[in-house]
Amino acid sequence: MLLFGAPNAGKSSLWNAILPGADALVATLPGTTRDARERVWEAGSRPCLLVDAAGLDEGATGADAGAQELALRERDAADLVLWVADATAATVASLRAEERVLGDMPRLLLWNKTDLPGAAPAPPRIAAGSAGEAWRPVSARTGAGLEGLGELVSASFGGGGGAIGRELFERHRRALLASREALVEGCGLLAGGAPLDLVAEAFRAATAELDRILGRTDPEDLLERIFARFCVGK
Repeated sequence: MLLFGAPNAGKSSLWNAILPGADALVATLPGTTRDARERVWEAGSRPCLLVDAAGLDEGATGADAGAQELALRERDAADLVLWVADATAATVASLRAEERVLGDMPRLLLWNKTDLPGAAPAPPRIAAGSAGEAWRPVSARTGAGLEGLGELVSASFGGGGGAIGRELFERHRRALLASREALVEGCGLLAGGAPLDLVAEAFRAATAELDRILGRTDPEDLLERIFARFCVGK
């Protein structure tokens, strides 16, 4: 599960508020978080691996660009995204840009900083997505809205989580079907004597789809195993 959002949306503050004893560095300057940090969160009755990574910055360069790549990999591996938005600064345009990055990822929008002056009481409907977009007003500073958040997240994984649970199931179903198709294609290529680089590409596509669920398989590991088992001529 990934904390996702723009720099200074309050992800690290929420990390500290959600996790007992957490002491992530919090600063007003953007870019405080670069490396991904992870910790087990007892979300209701279900332990979840919570990850915090760099805030979204599509114009990042240098080391910041590397932090963005790491954050996107964590996004692809996540089963659920806790999308953190600043209720005092988020706009229709900024939320739509973040929504494009998330794509069809199952998510819960945490409308943060609701305790501050000028905070909008709710995200703009046009930017929050469909009318069924799951969202929750919270304040990392006061703790408002955080009570029961773990139970809500836990329920989303247990089949009783409403829209979040349905999106999660559908995403996994699509990934498994695509992986099966790629495996069938790879086996057919192998049986037909096709070049091994084509076979390897089909199997790589299959593991990439599984990575959308697990986020564990390195494609280079797969290729090494395939080419180690066969004699490949030049």
